[in-house]
Amino acid sequence: MTSNKIFTVKIAIITFFLLSIKYFISYYLNFNEEIFFKILKLAEVDFLEYASMVESISRLDFKFDWSVNQPAEKIQSFPLFSLIWHSIMFKFFGYYSFLLLEFFLYFFLLFVFFKVIQLLQNSPQLTLCSLICLLFSLELFTYLINSHEIFFLNKLKLPIYDILSHRFPRPLLTSIYLFSSIYFIIKILNSDIYNIRKSYFFFLGISLFFLINSFFYLFITTALTIFITFTLRFGKKFFKIISKNIYGCSILLALVLLGLSLIIIQSLLSETTHFFRMGGFEINLTNKLNISKIFLKKLFQIEILLLIITSLILKFNYNKLSINSKNIINYDILFYFFISSIISPHIFLLFSNKVIALNNFWTIVKFSGFLYVYLILLNYFLSNFKNIINYLSSIFFSLLIILNFTNYYSKELNFSQKLIQDRKELKEFLIMNKFQKSNFQLYSNDDIVTHLWLSLNNKNILQTNGFILSQTDKQIENSIFTILKLFQISDKKFNEMLNERSSGRNGFSLNFKYKYSVNSIRHYKPLSKEYSVEDIIYIKNISPLIQWPTIVPNSEKNKFLNNYSNFKINKSLLPDIIIYKKINKENQFNLAGYNIIFTNSNYVILRII
Repeated sequence: MTSNKIFTVKIAIITFFLLSIKYFISYYLNFNEEIFFKILKLAEVDFLEYASMVESISRLDFKFDWSVNQPAEKIQSFPLFSLIWHSIMFKFFGYYSFLLLEFFLYFFLLFVFFKVIQLLQNSPQLTLCSLICLLFSLELFTYLINSHEIFFLNKLKLPIYDILSHRFPRPLLTSIYLFSSIYFIIKILNSDIYNIRKSYFFFLGISLFFLINSFFYLFITTALTIFITFTLRFGKKFFKIISKNIYGCSILLALVLLGLSLIIIQSLLSETTHFFRMGGFEINLTNKLNISKIFLKKLFQIEILLLIITSLILKFNYNKLSINSKNIINYDILFYFFISSIISPHIFLLFSNKVIALNNFWTIVKFSGFLYVYLILLNYFLSNFKNIINYLSSIFFSLLIILNFTNYYSKELNFSQKLIQDRKELKEFLIMNKFQKSNFQLYSNDDIVTHLWLSLNNKNILQTNGFILSQTDKQIENSIFTILKLFQISDKKFNEMLNERSSGRNGFSLNFKYKYSVNSIRHYKPLSKEYSVEDIIYIKNISPLIQWPTIVPNSEKNKFLNNYSNFKINKSLLPDIIIYKKINKENQFNLAGYNIIFTNSNYVILRII
């Protein structure tokens, strides 16, 4: 077996252990839990929302709509290429595709990352040790944060988590596109510049093509990295090199333009209100200047200053760090990637009058700076232990597995045995009573249940999650009001719901996800007329990079109250089946027109009469 194959097998082994341990623990502690529920339970954050999108795309339904009586008219605006592979596999394997792709894609992510590091460090042993140390650090920080509540370590954990975790879809897919791009950029720069292989341009173009429509901010940073690197490296020869490689450059440009065109087409065909529910908002020149100032001020945070200063010191001391002269340009690409991450938000603001989730720009700054500093320092440190590098890899791998086991064991140990049993009973009841391949419309307040419903080949759901749906705001409002009226929520109680705010978020407004998000720049209505004095003070102190706080403005509250007071239930919207997860003992289930046909400690099923 060749050296490359040996290390590929080692990466496969690392992947298998890191991902399979949680399933082994789950079977050991909760053997009776079905694999379907384990997959949904053990998935990473936000999995269930994206799983709904995947199910929809697998049916070629780009409207992300499960309503038979209130169908959406336009498609969704969420980046589709971060979901496309799961959607294809879902068509053949259903929910098991998430399990299969978690293993395959995480292996591929680690493999591509390994290949990039190998171009920097030459030694595959050193590269493998660098990868294992990084994964070990992630598990160590997770353990210390969860078990000992050392929360400041999140500043160290998040850059790693945003690079190499198996959270779907980001970074599980987006990091594959990113590191594939970096790999082919390095391969191009290390080639005979007047005769570069056309395949390098093609695969770089493919990587950027998928990156554009999965994480656009990361694409901007990567594209800027390419421009800065090639300009500084070749200077006046830049255009001459392009002319000598005109065919390859044309392929690259065509793929990038195709990716950008697809974004524009999707934007034109998508539901306008969905963009705002995802957190998007429009900005003017004053807003742009204020946001740019915020980004500049954040550069003076202690951790970012340390990254900038350290990276500059490393950049100009390659010789003292014993870095091979052939690898200097490869390390420079990561340095320019860090610099590009600092510049790219300002370039984006210059050309765009719409923004969304600006905090993602800052995430890129943190992980790109960390990656550059980490790889150089670890390379310098480990190069002094070449004789024992394999022993170090074995030690850190053992510690990695122990920590991974500990983290998942403590998490699984606390999971409710009763909930597992109740979910099993619920599924058995649905199957025995022929709730399969039906045209019944379901409503549930539990995402697990909605996916169980879909897994039984039912297709109609009264969904109220505005982040998933491409319905209009009015259609979503109709669905929400139907459920509230059904559960006999009074006007007074509804008013309390509109004014409730837990941890800075209004629960009712979350049906529209980020539509009513507030910060110092974004607020759905003018501050002085629409928010209380207390709210105004709170809003003005929220960074424009933050989008999770939500407050419903006064005029919207009045509109909702008036609409709700006058709302008459459209019988066509009434769900045929309600599967409700009990939240507390006060829940009342004597709904007019419905009979209870099943109940246990956690769930109750009601069927329309």
